[in-house]
Amino acid sequence: MSAITDLATILTGANVAVLGTSLFLGLTAVIPAGDGPFLSVVMTGGSGPEGTHNAVGLPAYQRPTAQIIARGASTPAAEALAIAAYTALWAVRNQFVNGVWWRQILPLQEPSEALGEDADGRAQWSFNVAIEKRPNAAMSL
Repeated sequence: MSAITDLATILTGANVAVLGTSLFLGLTAVIPAGDGPFLSVVMTGGSGPEGTHNAVGLPAYQRPTAQIIARGASTPAAEALAIAAYTALWAVRNQFVNGVWWRQILPLQEPSEALGEDADGRAQWSFNVAIEKRPNAAMSL
């Protein structure tokens, strides 16, 4: 599974949002009209892999990053959803997610309303996360 799918698993498992109803993945996801609140996860690259002395063939850890965006009819609704997502993701430490070892998810800043309103006039609150996880065993370089 990919990191974005794993993030969806974490967020749905924590009852933050429901995939396809209030949780949407990737830049091409169509966010429904309406008040929401809605949550989007967009992968944003990363800082490159981490190796160790015994990691041969694959990196010891991958370090992708993602942006989490909460949208809602009001600032309090968007902020509350962003904080719920932040809390759920922050809690991930040394655990398996969909069969892959995740060392941690580290928020890179506090949730903020820096994005302003979306195209439909909804408030947006966002933050970015850095992920440290083992490569998927099916990954080939």
